[in-house]
Amino acid sequence: MPKKARPPRLAAIDVGSNALRMQVAELLPGFVLKPIKTLRSPVRLGRDVFSHQAISDGTMKKAVRAMRSFGEWMEKLEVSQYTAVATSAAREAANGKQFLDTVRKESGIDLQLLAGEEEARVVYMAVSRRLPLGDRTVLVVDIGGGSVELILGKDSRVQALESMKMGTVRMLQRLGGSSQDFARRAREYVEATRSWVDYWLQEQQVDLFVATGGNAEELGDLAQRLFHKPTNDVVSQSELDHIVGLLESMTLEERQKKLGLRADRADVLLPALLVLQTLLRQLGMDSLVLPHVGLKDGLLEDLRFQALGQRPDGLDREQVLSSVLQLGRKYDFDEAHARKVTELSLQLFDPLQPVHKLTPAHRLLLEAAAWLHDVGKFINFSAHHKHSHYIIMASPLVGLSTPQRALVAAIARYHRKAEPGVQHELFRNLNFEERGIVVKLSALLRLAEALDAEHGGMVGQILVRLNKHKVHLTLVGEGEMLLERWAVATKLAPFEKALGVKMVIA
Repeated sequence: MPKKARPPRLAAIDVGSNALRMQVAELLPGFVLKPIKTLRSPVRLGRDVFSHQAISDGTMKKAVRAMRSFGEWMEKLEVSQYTAVATSAAREAANGKQFLDTVRKESGIDLQLLAGEEEARVVYMAVSRRLPLGDRTVLVVDIGGGSVELILGKDSRVQALESMKMGTVRMLQRLGGSSQDFARRAREYVEATRSWVDYWLQEQQVDLFVATGGNAEELGDLAQRLFHKPTNDVVSQSELDHIVGLLESMTLEERQKKLGLRADRADVLLPALLVLQTLLRQLGMDSLVLPHVGLKDGLLEDLRFQALGQRPDGLDREQVLSSVLQLGRKYDFDEAHARKVTELSLQLFDPLQPVHKLTPAHRLLLEAAAWLHDVGKFINFSAHHKHSHYIIMASPLVGLSTPQRALVAAIARYHRKAEPGVQHELFRNLNFEERGIVVKLSALLRLAEALDAEHGGMVGQILVRLNKHKVHLTLVGEGEMLLERWAVATKLAPFEKALGVKMVIA
């Protein structure tokens, strides 16, 4: 009788600022994840980086040793697919690239940097899989060693997010964790969260406050033990206040002996709980929820989605566009004009696919750039294309990686004035393939923008017909559209050069 095939095994590795973690899960029939192994190595990268801007040789050796162990476990457990990411400390380390290269060489694990906004998206996805969120407005706070991710979501989508540099290890290093007035300094430090929350919650109320991360898990366990609760899933404000008071009154040694905390948890727990305490009071809520998931759970969810084939090119269109619209509205963009330019851009992209040969993922990048091409007018109309580039580069776009966001920013930057070229540093920083994408998509965006240059919505539709080496465009809309035809004529050269075809306006 043939041996029954084992379900595929997936692994997620999170190289954080306070520790390195790996979780392995089996992908059972029905695409259900079953955790089978969890590992943690208390290597604190953030202690070096947040004090000296680089990972020391000793810490790097410890981290590499831990990663080598993770690799051996993956081989032993016959893991078929994995993802490995590094967060805040590795992102900021002056020798971060050397660290990634060393890990790859010594352990064989391909470790990648994870942008703050992508970290937040992955965490929120894990939360939405664990909790029945429905149509409730949810604020998720993920507290790490290097950063705190604030994620506002509704209808299982991220509406807004912020990655703040106030992680627990960072606060200990910068504010003097062993000093008498550390708690006072930390409280002042975390007040920075208030303005972000105030802005995004002007017209809506949070229905559910969720906390994730190792310190949140420890909070739940402490509350369960100290207050003799049946579960560790919910912590009330009074319970949180009591635990914060206990931690403030104890030395690190007392926290370990009396509360049973690990040495590498005893110092970071207080700053984490001060963040939660500040936000809970600001929200006016009486409790917070602990879903017992984190970054590694979200990474496994991403692998599960890939196995399901639900995310070609790793992009979630609805999530990306939701984030794009939030950014546009934040900067008071002309939404009707942005919608029209987006529609016209896609009416060009789709029938011209045999010419430009780009993918659905590139279509989404064009769509995002079209929506946001004019956001720079919030700063100044003059050179607003440059301001648009700056705003997009400086803002989180949930669902897009950092390189993808850079492409969106470049496409928006070149919707007017100078064409893409190596005279610009932003273009030089792109690789050969990325430059080709920007050249083609910005040419389509220029054309679409020209068709609604007066923001009048006169052109309703573009009919495209391909004929050998010519593209015939027919404009359907109101009136004779003389201004629009003239505007298009001025954009023919970059379009023809980018796509290698002649264009005729019918």
